[in-house]
Amino acid sequence: MNGSTQYKRAVAYIRVSTEQQARYGTSPQTQKKEIAQFAERQNIKIVKWFEDHISGKTADKRPEFQESIKFIGNKKNNVELYLVHKIDRAGRNAVDWALMQRDLRKYGVQFTATSQNVNTGDRMGRLLANILADVAEYDREDIVEKTLKGTREIMLQGYWPRKSPVGYIKDVNATSKKCRPEIPDPKKYAFVKELFVMAQSGSSQSEILDKMQEKGFKIAKQTLSYMLRSRFYCGYVTWPKWDIDVQGVHYKYRILDPDEWEVLQDMLNNKNKNKRLMRKGDNSFIVAKIIVCANCRSPLAYGNVRGRGGVYARYWCRNKECAQKDSFQAENVHKVFMEYIDGLSVNKQFLDRIRDQGLKYHASYVELSD
Repeated sequence: MNGSTQYKRAVAYIRVSTEQQARYGTSPQTQKKEIAQFAERQNIKIVKWFEDHISGKTADKRPEFQESIKFIGNKKNNVELYLVHKIDRAGRNAVDWALMQRDLRKYGVQFTATSQNVNTGDRMGRLLANILADVAEYDREDIVEKTLKGTREIMLQGYWPRKSPVGYIKDVNATSKKCRPEIPDPKKYAFVKELFVMAQSGSSQSEILDKMQEKGFKIAKQTLSYMLRSRFYCGYVTWPKWDIDVQGVHYKYRILDPDEWEVLQDMLNNKNKNKRLMRKGDNSFIVAKIIVCANCRSPLAYGNVRGRGGVYARYWCRNKECAQKDSFQAENVHKVFMEYIDGLSVNKQFLDRIRDQGLKYHASYVELSD
């Protein structure tokens, strides 16, 4: 282009998400080359490039795409065209496509798919662009459907198609790349076996995490909770949404037998039940709402408090203005309370009062009945 050439100002957007796209000619380099060649033939000056390297099935997950819309919305940039290689690079569902076209019309910018010879500058171009956008959405849904179908078939064969669970790795020597069985991870399998042994012996998750950390095996609490509940570790592949629960090809490498796993689930369920009861303040906190602070006379709060070595049931004063703010172990409070109850005695005067009240009630009831 020389100084006397009349040209239009444009931005170009590129998106690539998978290795397959690169393999079939939609790599960033290919997209950029073809867009640049189109721009040169049509006397178009590309003032800025935007490039996303993520899947971005929806527009809100594509940061560079969002930046491109902001850029053309700035009148100082004087953008007239929005260039992409193919329509599916800009929008792969009807909602995103409609919103994009709304923004482009608002800013007076035309959309062009360089490899499809589509421009929204006239009615026919807009019609063709909308048709191609619908085709792109259909194509994406078809890919998703086929992918899910293939994943389900793999799981029914006893393979785990996703990232290997902690303690396992994919067998790289397997003949099929699509169906690689899980085998023990030489670096983590022993740790996983040990943490399950601890769980079976009644250790809390906090105790398990602390022990693993001491041995240099770091694991998140959420991950541990998932592992203890996963049937994968008793040799099964499960997916409740698809009603899949089949013996996996990794069964011989299971951590627990299925019966042992069921026993562990009962233990975990009972622990959670006890925690819920303690939070609700039933018999686990037998003096809840009765005992008060000796200093400010406010009812003591109660619950489970995490401390060194585990979780402890406690009572404490939550009055911010209390000078003492005492805290007590629930076990000690209950012991003192039960000793107090044992020391109580019922004398004859108390029994006579109960008898008199009963007679008065009976007499009034008979009178009403008559």
